[in-house]
Amino acid sequence: MKTSKRKAYQSLLALKKANLVRLVLLLPKPVQMFAEYLIRHRIYQLVIDAYVPGSVETSLRWTQSLSSNQLQRIPASLEMLEAEFSHKNLRLLPARMIKPVRRKVLEFYYQFGVQALRQRDYERALEYSTKAIKFAPYNARFWTIRRRALFGLGRGTCVSRYINYLASVVTTQNWIQAKLIERIVICGYPQTALSRIVAQPHLLGRSKIRALQVRCYTTLRQFGRVQNLLDKDTCQHLPRGQVDLARDGVSMLKSCNINVNSNDTSIEFAEYLLAQCANKPLLTDAFCPRSVMILTHSMGIGGSERQTKNIIDALITSHKTDKVFLLVKEEPKDSYALANYGERLVQFNVFNLSHEPFNGLDNDQVHEVMRRYCRAAGLRDLAPIVNALAQYRPEVVHIRNGMHAEGALAALIAGVPRVIVHFGSMTREQQGLATELEKCRFRQIEEILSVCAKHPVFGKRLLLSSNSRAAAQSWGRACDLADERCHVIPNIIDHVALGMSHPPPFNCAKKAFVIGGVFRFASVKDPKLWIDTAHRVIAQRPETHFILVGDGPMLAQIQRMIDSKGLRQHFEVAGSVTQGLAEYLARMDIFLLSTRTESMPNAVLEAQLMGLPVIAPDVGGMREALAAANTGMITTRNASDLAKAVITAMDDPVWRQEVRERAPALIKTRFSIDAAVSELLQAYNWE
Repeated sequence: MKTSKRKAYQSLLALKKANLVRLVLLLPKPVQMFAEYLIRHRIYQLVIDAYVPGSVETSLRWTQSLSSNQLQRIPASLEMLEAEFSHKNLRLLPARMIKPVRRKVLEFYYQFGVQALRQRDYERALEYSTKAIKFAPYNARFWTIRRRALFGLGRGTCVSRYINYLASVVTTQNWIQAKLIERIVICGYPQTALSRIVAQPHLLGRSKIRALQVRCYTTLRQFGRVQNLLDKDTCQHLPRGQVDLARDGVSMLKSCNINVNSNDTSIEFAEYLLAQCANKPLLTDAFCPRSVMILTHSMGIGGSERQTKNIIDALITSHKTDKVFLLVKEEPKDSYALANYGERLVQFNVFNLSHEPFNGLDNDQVHEVMRRYCRAAGLRDLAPIVNALAQYRPEVVHIRNGMHAEGALAALIAGVPRVIVHFGSMTREQQGLATELEKCRFRQIEEILSVCAKHPVFGKRLLLSSNSRAAAQSWGRACDLADERCHVIPNIIDHVALGMSHPPPFNCAKKAFVIGGVFRFASVKDPKLWIDTAHRVIAQRPETHFILVGDGPMLAQIQRMIDSKGLRQHFEVAGSVTQGLAEYLARMDIFLLSTRTESMPNAVLEAQLMGLPVIAPDVGGMREALAAANTGMITTRNASDLAKAVITAMDDPVWRQEVRERAPALIKTRFSIDAAVSELLQAYNWE
């Protein structure tokens, strides 16, 4: 015992001597809180082990050599968690302190996991969740992080297998059973959770069963069923936010006289708002002439976001509109700024707007209903969008990326003369959505748009658009819109801005034949199929070289796949390229795509602008981009067929030269600013 006290005293002296308290204070906030907790309880050795690399003497010299800014960016600030939460270090603690330390460190795992998800570092998020689950196997929060990380890494089937595993677990402990069901709900499978409740009701108490059912039905927005289950006893087993949401939903049913047996209350709620505003829209004053409000989820570096920027540029520079309003739901760190157009472009964020309906709305009844029930109906952003419309009064609302249901409904009940809903992707069936909640959300969008389109007063104001005929027709069928109300607004490929004024000269004498691809490394793009195709090509043409340009959650996984197949010498992985894309395309001879679903990919159009033949699977609007002018080859989504098409193109230099001469002119004509503006004016009814 004396030896232990002597070591603790020596550790304290070392801590003071090395000025480690100062070091702790400069650590990231959550880590600092944990270190302070350890110091407060005199667990000095753990502080030294966890936060200080090497010996105390080394640490002294190390800390003295660093500036304050450097100390704040200690690389060990994330990796230290292993040391903090290892069995070895836990054994150093008194038994009575293990539980609070465990709880605190689990909170750190959660915070760092969430941070990793926000940074799209899915591998690190998966690592944190896996470590935390070892110590807290029934904590649903970490399983949620794990699910999102697996989806981000393109391993959605792992989630499905996990959910099936949870549904098959047999246990006699009711608290474990309840945790399993809650975890299934949080992971996005409420229907599976309901099936499990029905299958094994004897393991749960009556009140717990009702509470779990309320949670499932609330998640599914089926408040009619919630109404018969909600009572005081049930509420004791639900989180506060879940209780408030459930009660608001039930109140909404009663106050709006909505059918209690509705399978999706959000649809019924939309019908109620449209009916209430049919004769008295929320905004009756004049709208700003030749003005358009563009609604989008974010302004990042993705293809859809780039097209939104191109549309804004085209509208302003063509002088076809007097005012453009840009409403963004959330603006990420990597957003690129739009050019400064002065007062002709007004940018604002949905979170800067009040969620309370605008005071100048003319329909008081709808004003009150929106104030109380938008969140319960799953239309959280409806009120701020209406506020934006009430403030700026645009003549046209153009919804580009996200917020389709909320934006269309808000614009119609407000009385906006023209509403354009643009989809840059295929329908939910063709996207291969995994969870029940994702499918439910897309079904909600389709049904709300269908309700809006069929409305006798507002229906003719709503149009649907996409960047390909295949996607426009697909969404038109899903939303019950006739073909004449589905417009095709082509992507804008600005060859001057991209530095692609002319294709590079054709070089038959080049030693290595180069095949390239530009895409986001995510499951929807199927980069694994791309690598498998390359592997088959190399087997027949070993001198072939490959270039990959792009970034995404699967980048590290794909690099490991390249190494495991022994293809590193054949590959160049450039990562994300925001400037100088034309230089990489100029080095390619063939452009290869392996995507699962596409409407009209920018990368394919940019490749053709550089005169590159394209090999791609027959998905979405790919035929519209390639087959009409014979600028590429369409095949099945199979590595063998893709590789065969690539080799066929490699063996046909005459055809490649014809594509090089024909494709740039085609892109400059069909996907120019003038072509897009012409279609926009027709959709806006400004001709």
